[in-house]
Amino acid sequence: MKQRIFNFRWLWVWVILVGGMPIQAAEVSQPFFKMALKSYNQFFGDMRQIGQIASDSAFATTVELPLQIYFGADLLESLDKDAPLGFSLQKVDEEYQPLFAFPLDDATILSDFIAAKNPEADVAEQENGVIVVTWGLGDLFLKTVGDWTYVALNEAVFQNIPEKNEDFFVGLEGTISWQFDMRLLPQEVKETILQAFSQGADLAENTELPESLWEAQKKQIEVAKKSFQMIFDSYTLCTLDMGMNEATKSLELECEVQVAPGCSFDKIVQKGRTIPARFTGFANTEWVLSGYGVTILDEEMRELQKENMESTFSVIREAFRLAPDTGVAEFFTQNEALFSQILEILKPLESLCDQEEIQTGFGIRFEPKNTNAVLAFSAKDPALVETVFQKLVALAKEKAGDKFKEEWVKYDVQTLQEIRFHQLKLTLDDILAWIPEEDAPTEEELAAFQEVAGDSWEFVLGMGKDSVYLAIGNQPIPLIEQTLTPAEKAYPAYISVSLYQIFDYYAHTLPKDGANSKTTSLLQIMKEILAGCEANQCVISTEYTENGVRSQVILQEGVTRLIGSLRSIATIMAM
Repeated sequence: MKQRIFNFRWLWVWVILVGGMPIQAAEVSQPFFKMALKSYNQFFGDMRQIGQIASDSAFATTVELPLQIYFGADLLESLDKDAPLGFSLQKVDEEYQPLFAFPLDDATILSDFIAAKNPEADVAEQENGVIVVTWGLGDLFLKTVGDWTYVALNEAVFQNIPEKNEDFFVGLEGTISWQFDMRLLPQEVKETILQAFSQGADLAENTELPESLWEAQKKQIEVAKKSFQMIFDSYTLCTLDMGMNEATKSLELECEVQVAPGCSFDKIVQKGRTIPARFTGFANTEWVLSGYGVTILDEEMRELQKENMESTFSVIREAFRLAPDTGVAEFFTQNEALFSQILEILKPLESLCDQEEIQTGFGIRFEPKNTNAVLAFSAKDPALVETVFQKLVALAKEKAGDKFKEEWVKYDVQTLQEIRFHQLKLTLDDILAWIPEEDAPTEEELAAFQEVAGDSWEFVLGMGKDSVYLAIGNQPIPLIEQTLTPAEKAYPAYISVSLYQIFDYYAHTLPKDGANSKTTSLLQIMKEILAGCEANQCVISTEYTENGVRSQVILQEGVTRLIGSLRSIATIMAM
């Protein structure tokens, strides 16, 4: 059987409009991939807005000027700069061929340009009106339909020109858009993707990895293959749109996935519409990283998630056990008995995730001397968590011996909306008393640690009727209280990231002796860029559509400003 070939030569056509060898097409499939620009003006308008936000008037020019120089005034002036342009990819016999669509009402403008750039090219017009450009690399076919010119490496692809030119861009709404039709994605492409995992596994097996680590990684690869196979079997249409929101000065990306009726994902979507998210209050507080969501799992998905968690932990465990020259392996070996005890105590918690619906919420806040992390999740039996907490306290007593203080542990320290909180509070001095003198940190290390984490920490467990809160930090309970008020707008899933707080936190972890001066300067520059805008977060939200899900990524004004400043930052850092 003839091996199928994936032809990537079309990638160069959009730059220099050259192509590959033609084939005689017997059958042309419908496009399984499309990409489009809303218009020339829209694209560079977005880039100019990013430049304005970043106070860099040349931001768009760095891309537009080389295009103007290469393609020249005649070609660009003939282009309808307010109309869309793009290409599709389809199968023709044994190859994959592109079809380009340009808003040019005369194909000879394009053929003249190609001939001028390539003097050896021969240009001829066929009786059917198709212009053929022939040169050493093969033939290029150009055809004008209404106000558009279509370009292909195989004339048979013109069968996919729609009756109305606008239909070529249906469903592509962003300044830049991509669309995959998974129903038409050729089987050999799917097999190639799945084989890539196996080939990666074969490559890894030939390296000098310890057998135990290799076996753990091999399980991860098998889980990844299963995940991709589920996507191939369930997704029908995937569309990604990207563009600027002029009103909010945010760069927005929107991804919509449609799923096949009756598949596992479809059942999850249908059920998810009836279950509101519970921990939406995590969107109310200013965290470095926060989010919430509802996870719906059928039997197949639960089994896959379980395999994924087991394989991931196996890789981490083996990597720790075998890590060379880091002290990690020695630390793990010395404390393996303790870790085994902790894992055994936590084992009952696995049953909390053995349910069709899992509600979660989380938040992490980094501030100088005040770091907090909170995790909330639904639970059928919160009392089970209380039992685990008691066992952990008992283990702490065993390890601390006569240095253990009863005042460290407080049961029912506070109650908020019928949520009872237990607390284990430790100071830095308490922890240092446990550490052997030869392993004690230096004064400089202690000072750096205190600058970030403070002098005392609370380990908090909160239990409601059907929910659990786990937290660690300097003062986590007041933050938990803020999350108990539901957000005005709720999504099935939501994540928010504050880049400013991340940069600020990282800056506090750097040495004060002048080392890493370039890193410090870079962080300071990025902090100043973000501080100039009130909105400087990355926000990801997901909601259900009629037959799938739609996810939106919003890079708020500060982040957009940072993107637009990258050229200037690179120039400054190079000095």
